[in-house]
Amino acid sequence: MYYIGINGSYDLETLEGFPKRVSNLEIENGNIESLEGGPTECEDTYKITLCSNLKSLKGSPITTKKFICTNCSDLHTFEGCPKKC
Repeated sequence: MYYIGINGSYDLETLEGFPKRVSNLEIENGNIESLEGGPTECEDTYKITLCSNLKSLKGSPITTKKFICTNCSDLHTFEGCPKKC
């Protein structure tokens, strides 16, 4: 199982190609607009912070223990967030 932590990667614009199953995913200061293409299963914590270009939560895992999304100024809806946390 993978733990992925990315901080300050302004070149990161998509989660395409990420593993479909992770134990934890943490992205801070990324340039992503969507979570599509990223992990669909997360065992513990799925955390997205300071990603000011994030416009959609579509592509989030269906279930995770913790879902944290903070300081994403272009995000205006909970549509697409996990169904169970």
